[in-house]
Amino acid sequence: MRRSKIALILPAAVVCAIAWQRPQESAPSAPPDRVSDAFAAGWMLSDTNGDGIADSIAGKIVVPAHPSEAENAAAADLAGRAGFGSTGLTLPLVVNAAADTADGPRIWVGKDAVPAARSQELLPLLQLLEKDEGGVFAVGDNLAVVGTDDNGLLAAAEAYSARAPYQWRINGDKLSAIVDAARAAASEAHSRLIGVSYMRGQPGIRRAFLDGRTAVTAAALGIAVGSAHLAAVHELVVLGGASAVNRKPFAPGPTAPVPAATAQPGGEGAGGSQPPRLDLATLYTSHG
Repeated sequence: MRRSKIALILPAAVVCAIAWQRPQESAPSAPPDRVSDAFAAGWMLSDTNGDGIADSIAGKIVVPAHPSEAENAAAADLAGRAGFGSTGLTLPLVVNAAADTADGPRIWVGKDAVPAARSQELLPLLQLLEKDEGGVFAVGDNLAVVGTDDNGLLAAAEAYSARAPYQWRINGDKLSAIVDAARAAASEAHSRLIGVSYMRGQPGIRRAFLDGRTAVTAAALGIAVGSAHLAAVHELVVLGGASAVNRKPFAPGPTAPVPAATAQPGGEGAGGSQPPRLDLATLYTSHG
C-alpha cells in the first residue's frame, strides 16, 4: 500500500514541478525590415480583404511644419509610389508634421519632420551623409528620407520611390539581397538593413548601412560587397563598425526599350507612327 502511494505521489510531484517552472524569457525580436520593401502589403499598404492585392494605404507621408519645395517634391514622389501600389486610398496621403497626431506607419520626409523623440536615433546616420547624398533610414518602426541638402534629399526620394524593392534595375537584385550577402560572408552575422543612400547624378546605391548588433570584419564585408548580387552597391557599412568598398564600377546598362505605339493615320514621325510612350504597367503591377 505504501509503495502504491509513493508511485502516485512521485508523478504528481514531477507534473507540479514542471507546471511551476518559470518560462524562459525569449530574446527580444529585431525590429522589422522596412527599408527592403516599404511598399509591400503589410505595412504602409494594406490588403483589407485578403485577396492578395493591396487596397488601402494605412500610413502617411509626413513633411515638416514648414516644408521646403524640395521636401514637398520628395513627398510627392513617395506618395505617388504608395498610391500606385494600392487600388484605394483615403486622402490626404501627405500630412504636415504639426498636424500629425494619429498613429500608424509613417515615412518622414526631411529631418525636421521626424518627431523629437526619434531625432537622436536618426542623427548618427544623418551625420555620415556627404554633399548631394540622401538616404532612406529605418527609425523605430518607420522610415525617414533625409539628405544633407536638397539635391541629396531628392536623389534619395526619386531613386527609392522608383526602384524599391530593387537595388537599381527593375526586376534585378533586391534590397533584401544585401543582408543575405552579409550573412553568407559571415555566418555569425545577424545584421539588419537599416538604410540605403543615393548620390545625385550617380546610378546605384551609394552606401548600404547595416546595424551593429553583430561585429562583422572588413574582410567579410569586402566579400559581401564583391558579390555579383550587390553589383549596384558601391559601399557596405556597419554602423559604428567596419566598411568595405566595391572595387568594380557599377554599369547600370541600357534602359529596357519601350514598345513602339501602333502607327496611326496622320500621326507624327516618319511613316505616320506615334512617338513611344511610357506605360507604368510595364514597370509595376499591383503586386509590385
